[in-house]
Amino acid sequence: MTIKRSVNQLVDPGLVSNTLTTAESFDNTPASRVPANPAPAPDPATNEGGGVASPLTEQSRVTTTVTIPVPPGATSVDVEAITQLTMTDANGVALVFNFTAP
Repeated sequence: MTIKRSVNQLVDPGLVSNTLTTAESFDNTPASRVPANPAPAPDPATNEGGGVASPLTEQSRVTTTVTIPVPPGATSVDVEAITQLTMTDANGVALVFNFTAP
C-alpha cells in the first residue's frame, strides 16, 4: 500500500467543505479594496480627531538609574529605565508616554 493511498483512506468521503457566502453590506455599497489612508491631521481649533499618524519620531526621554539587588559579594547591576518618552507623529502632534519606575 502506498503512502498516498493510506492518507486517502483517512479522508472522510462524506465530509463536504462549505464555501463562504458574500455578506451583504449594511448600506448596500458594493465590496471594494482600498488602500489604507493615514490618519487625518487633527483640527487645530479643537485639537480633536486625527488619531496617531505613523511613523513616530522620538523627541526626548527622561531616565532614572535603578540598582538591581544582587547577592552579597557580587557586582551590583545598574539599569537605566525610561520614565517618560516624548514622541511626535507624522502630523506633528506630540505624544507623551509616562512609565512607572521598575
